[in-house]
Amino acid sequence: MYRFPSGATGSSLIVEAVKNGNYVRIDSIGSVNTSKNYPMYTFQESDDIHSFRFIYKKVSGNLALDDVEATYKQQDTVFVLKNFQVSGSQFKVEGLNPNSVYFYRVRSTIHPYTSDFSETIQVKTGFPSALENIPASQYKIYISSGDIKLSNLQGNERVQLFNIAGVCLFDQHSSGSEMSIRIPHRGIFIVRISNKDFTFARKLIK
Repeated sequence: MYRFPSGATGSSLIVEAVKNGNYVRIDSIGSVNTSKNYPMYTFQESDDIHSFRFIYKKVSGNLALDDVEATYKQQDTVFVLKNFQVSGSQFKVEGLNPNSVYFYRVRSTIHPYTSDFSETIQVKTGFPSALENIPASQYKIYISSGDIKLSNLQGNERVQLFNIAGVCLFDQHSSGSEMSIRIPHRGIFIVRISNKDFTFARKLIK
């Protein structure tokens, strides 16, 4: 809803939308009277419009703007985070869906002042990795009496040992919850544990 609550001769309300990365004019509404108006705009998906803005070109009088609603692809806006305060120049958003498009905008606050919102920015999440992240605490890996000891195995993993040059020194499938690997000499080694669902690696120094 918009209205010009007082005499606003010569003033106008401009509606613009972002299309192909640039703002294009959707409507220009001049002041006529002080009545309330409820304009509605409809776009096709092929228009690729994701954000819009209002500009009040004031010559005289004031503008009242309220109850603005936008429906995108027949769905109301769903916020992942809204009015979330962040300190610093970086913030990690978690829980997003893979291979999905999201939009965000930011503003700055220096008490007691708050800036306008930035332009709306589109981002797309990547495809999910085929490797599952396994907590390091699931496996116990340590050196004892010259051997590498592994415990808390599930019995379906492939266990490999590599030296610092990438040469595989050991390659065997686990058959129980524990395994022991003989280390013939001192050095830096990489233990890799994997199955069809995940890969886990740890560096050891003897």
